[in-house]
Amino acid sequence: MAESIRLEQQELDYIAEVQQVSQNIVVEYGNIELSRKALQARVDRADEALETLRQNERDLIASLENKYGSGTLDLQQGIFTPSDDAPAPSPAEETEEEEVTEEEVAEEATDEEE
Repeated sequence: MAESIRLEQQELDYIAEVQQVSQNIVVEYGNIELSRKALQARVDRADEALETLRQNERDLIASLENKYGSGTLDLQQGIFTPSDDAPAPSPAEETEEEEVTEEEVAEEATDEEE
């Protein structure tokens, strides 16, 4: 069997340095993966929030179209302009809404008296 040879201190130091750099790189990859997972979770939450917002927009549009018909809305002025081909809401729908409003007012007055 061949005789063992002792490495020089400079060589041992360099090997230790290479191992430390290798270990640091592995740790950095781990940190990057954790950051990637955290970022993906943020993206997923943002996607969910966006989908909720879009659904709320669709619901709002449907609600406004049911109430006022098709048309355009000037948010700055708060004015709705019906389309020329859009049917106006029926008087029965308007009366129904007024009745509900009157009922709510009556209920509120009763609640305040108690």
